[in-house]
Amino acid sequence: MIGQQAEEECNCCQQGEGPFSYCVVIDTLGWPKECANCHWDGNDHQCSHAIELAEPPLVPLAIPRRSALSVHDQDLARQRASDRQDFLRELNTLRDITAVLCFAARNNEYETTRGLRFPISSSPVPRVWTQVGAGACRGNAIHSTEQLTQRTQDLQRALDDLIRRYRE
Repeated sequence: MIGQQAEEECNCCQQGEGPFSYCVVIDTLGWPKECANCHWDGNDHQCSHAIELAEPPLVPLAIPRRSALSVHDQDLARQRASDRQDFLRELNTLRDITAVLCFAARNNEYETTRGLRFPISSSPVPRVWTQVGAGACRGNAIHSTEQLTQRTQDLQRALDDLIRRYRE
């Protein structure tokens, strides 16, 4: 902070208030024009050299300002919210499917899943069981119900993490 010695002392400096021996008016961009003694003592509003700043301070205000959204932006925001809800609904459905698959695999109840109905266009449960069976026959990917259980649990955890992140 820099300043200039005042030609005439302010009222407080004339009374000997403040730690400085001279009346120095602060002359730093972004600071109010006032005496350093008054500024130091917190009497800046009483300083006879005090001049209100006409220009805005260099330090931004802490109050966030938000401009109004245009109609296009509002429509876009609504669409994004709708898309987000649809996405979360699909994720929740997939999580439910993995829970059913995990339970069925753990209990060797393949037939239990055949009649399940899920709100996805075509239920992937029968397709998953077909792929599991085909993979096990060819020696690929999943060889046992324990592996299926482990993989569906991993998928369930990944979906839970994704849902949690997406909601934040």
